[in-house]
Amino acid sequence: MSKSLGTSYYRDALREARVDREVALALGGWAGDGGNDETADNYGCGVKATTLFAAISEIGYDLDLMHLYRADYEP
Repeated sequence: MSKSLGTSYYRDALREARVDREVALALGGWAGDGGNDETADNYGCGVKATTLFAAISEIGYDLDLMHLYRADYEP
């Protein structure tokens, strides 16, 4: 998977989880790159880690990963 395709899936997952745009940009590393920032984006300290964690917790992918588990495994 190419980097842009993987990033695209991640951004789509953020949208589906209804993550606020500012938080999504911070999570994706797209905030503060100076490209298309608004003047207001240059003020403040950014998003708190607890806010980022809450947003990440809302992201989900429809994946079946059961093939990765061993039936005979006991922790």
